[in-house]
Amino acid sequence: DGNKVIITGICFIYGFKSNIEYENILYGAKDYDNLIQVKALLKPNDFKYSLMKVNDGNSKFDFILRSKDGVGFYEANSDLSHVTLYIDKIGLVKPKGKKSHFKLKGDLGHKDQNPMMISLTSEKDIDIEGTGNLTEKKQNIVFHRIKYGKTDITAEYERQGNHSITVIKGRELDLRQANIRRILEKESTRLSSE
Repeated sequence: DGNKVIITGICFIYGFKSNIEYENILYGAKDYDNLIQVKALLKPNDFKYSLMKVNDGNSKFDFILRSKDGVGFYEANSDLSHVTLYIDKIGLVKPKGKKSHFKLKGDLGHKDQNPMMISLTSEKDIDIEGTGNLTEKKQNIVFHRIKYGKTDITAEYERQGNHSITVIKGRELDLRQANIRRILEKESTRLSSE
């Protein structure tokens, strides 16, 4: 109808081979002005984002970004059942084959407030939930609940420029599967018991 432009293709986003679809509504938009849908394949050594790393297996990662009047809304979902996932600073290893799901949702485009929600759940033993605020100058995520195995903690991750700090609080942190060298390198980590 001449009202929108749609571009589809295969590309690499942050090193991930991805199928991408971009849609731009030229006029008369109701729900969004722009829509980007990305389906990426997460593989070992390709995926290292902030505190998480895929060590084995592969998984599809679906990402949607919509914008309306200069404000962006994003959502990511991934079934991580077919990967071994390692989370730095808390030594969590989610083994390949264990049913699990990752969700990320938030806003972009505001100067001071860009709220987000993150969760990682797995059958029986992994329950991680957090909220945060992401701006151009500062990223802050508070994990209200981090439970897996014997671990029962909360954490706060803050990044400003090239500096980041992770504060972990709780009664027990199981580091039996942790890469201690990775936990201690570069970044500052504070541990305390409640």
